[in-house]
Amino acid sequence: MPEGTGGNEANSPAQRWVLMTLVAASACSPAADPTRVLAGEDAVPSSELMVDDHVATDNGWPRVIRAGNLQVKVYQPQVETWDNDKIRSRAAVSVQTPASAVPVYGVTWLSARTDVDRENRLVTLNDIRVESGSFPSQPDRAEEFTAAIRQHMATGPVYVALDRLQASLAVTRAESKRPTVHVRNDVPRILLSTTPAILVLIDGQPVLRPVTDTGLLRIINTRALLLFDPRGGHYYLSLAGHWMTSGDPAGPWVEARDLHPSTAVALDRAKEVASRGQVVDLLDTAGTPLTDELARGVTPTIYVSTVPAELVQLQGPPQLQAISGTHLLEVTNSTSDLFVDTVAPLYYVLLSGRWYSSPSLERGPWAFVPAKNLPSDFAQIPENHPKGIVLASVAGTPEAQQAVIANEIPQTVTVDRRAAELTVSYDGAPKWAPIEGTSLAYALNSATPAIRVAPTSYYAVDNGIWFTAESPLGPWIGASSVPDVIYTIPPSSPLYYVTYVRVYDSTPDVVHEGYTPGYLGSYVGDDDVVVYGTGFVYPCWADNVWIGSPWTFGFDVGWAPGFYWGFGWGYGVGLAVGFWPGMLFHPWWGPAGWGWGHRNVVVRNYQETNLYRSSWGRNVVGNAWERNAASNRAAMPVGKVPTFGGVYAGHDGQVYRTAPGAGWERNTGETWQRTEPTRDLGREDMGRQVGGAHWQTFRSGGGFQGGAFHGGGRRR
Repeated sequence: MPEGTGGNEANSPAQRWVLMTLVAASACSPAADPTRVLAGEDAVPSSELMVDDHVATDNGWPRVIRAGNLQVKVYQPQVETWDNDKIRSRAAVSVQTPASAVPVYGVTWLSARTDVDRENRLVTLNDIRVESGSFPSQPDRAEEFTAAIRQHMATGPVYVALDRLQASLAVTRAESKRPTVHVRNDVPRILLSTTPAILVLIDGQPVLRPVTDTGLLRIINTRALLLFDPRGGHYYLSLAGHWMTSGDPAGPWVEARDLHPSTAVALDRAKEVASRGQVVDLLDTAGTPLTDELARGVTPTIYVSTVPAELVQLQGPPQLQAISGTHLLEVTNSTSDLFVDTVAPLYYVLLSGRWYSSPSLERGPWAFVPAKNLPSDFAQIPENHPKGIVLASVAGTPEAQQAVIANEIPQTVTVDRRAAELTVSYDGAPKWAPIEGTSLAYALNSATPAIRVAPTSYYAVDNGIWFTAESPLGPWIGASSVPDVIYTIPPSSPLYYVTYVRVYDSTPDVVHEGYTPGYLGSYVGDDDVVVYGTGFVYPCWADNVWIGSPWTFGFDVGWAPGFYWGFGWGYGVGLAVGFWPGMLFHPWWGPAGWGWGHRNVVVRNYQETNLYRSSWGRNVVGNAWERNAASNRAAMPVGKVPTFGGVYAGHDGQVYRTAPGAGWERNTGETWQRTEPTRDLGREDMGRQVGGAHWQTFRSGGGFQGGAFHGGGRRR
């Protein structure tokens, strides 16, 4: 580390952050140059970085403002607060006047409204206000300089990489305690298979309903096509063009051969009816591991569960490999995050961000292990190890801290109030149930989360947009605000996830709103690590139709490299040859559900999915994301590496910079003077390097290149 960057923090989490990110940046893309990142600011000639160029991307800092005969360089903002869509920051600036060859350095404090595009990793700063400025060496001209900057910045917008602001926010909140959610961590049913297997989930006890003109009954509360023939007493499961049969949903299941012609006709008719109604998934997508193996004559073992369950899949008996520097062994022939602690000894598995241990892989029993109570060796897993992704679920690691910060950033949108429309459908007349601990009630029999606040006051959320009505039947209009009582809905309610959608501001024409990843099931648990799902088991509605509630287990949810959740196979997974998924379907509920009453949104990288873009027309939410994506597909410009490192605004209104080989310096007006940095500046320097490296890696990939992967499968 350069002298003065906090040498007493050697091997600190912040320092490890930088090293981790630089390794990732250099390994992921040849366009990401760690030497440029270490220089402290992007190596781009400042003349190319005009603030008013209005290009929807972030090509680096500083940015240049020309205000009359003044040339102002604005350095990368340092986040002080970021709440909902309002951000406050400070930025170092330098003002070049015609009268002097030496620029005047100062600090400006800014506030703005943020429009966040998580998918393209870009933040648009709108309604920028320069609230104050400090120019210690020329205080008599502070107001003049500040006014010039204020006048220009008001024209906005300004584009900043989300990764830069996120890293800066992490520094600001490094020692603050953030709210957590009291999730449940009950042990799911853990199924182990050393041969190809799949998991079929039924949402509670099977609910059978007749299929028109077939004589068959369908279990409606599952995404699988599960049929029952009362004439023969057999159950049938559609599996990628094959029919499996059993005398009991719990199995065992075998392939149905030599079906009676009338039975075959009835089954095919039932499949046609269910497919046309988009209420089942037939698992017949060509080119998946399942269809490929079935084509080769390999039939999987089928597990059916009516309770939360997870399938831990191995390819034969466990194969173990030591993780250097630890007492841990990884199970290399599993697509699950599966380890052995040789000291205990115990097996550990990571499921939906939660850790469970057992003395026996085959026999159990499994017990929940708080992330804070994991053996210390888990925190020593090398970040570039194939299993290094689990560090995001190990309390106290830099990766876990980054994940928590990422979980706070909203996806925002500006909604045209006149164009946004909603129709809430019910399975029969609306039926209401109280929400525990509140005066609210929710509609049991609607796929749209509808809430009764008062007899003539109703609210509903559809794909991240709030609506309101005076009657449960509508008409529904875009809500300009949401009652505070809605945000008291507890995690024990199946509608808890709607509390992560906020209305920030509104005018008669538009509403500014957004959602954080909690809307999609991503929460910071009691251990200060991000987990998927609340862990509560919610009842479903299953009468004429099935309406599922949020699930935590059974859908093979795992971390992807950019600190977001991804579902397993079938949605962008890159599995090793021969590996089978540990799941069957993605969930059927809430904002990204599929089936009755939903918009059929295909979810890949769950936490980073932009529901606004995928669910609403351009007349409702515009097309800014396409513009951002196009701008981000160009590689970052390459320029000369700056002589000095980054320039920073201190809380004290002074300007500091890092100087390679010389530590930190403070600007005195005429020159720079050697100084010892404050702790926060050392962190800011590291955070800026982290954010720059992440952004360069993202840009060098030509935009969004991430993909969900199955439970940390091997990616050597």
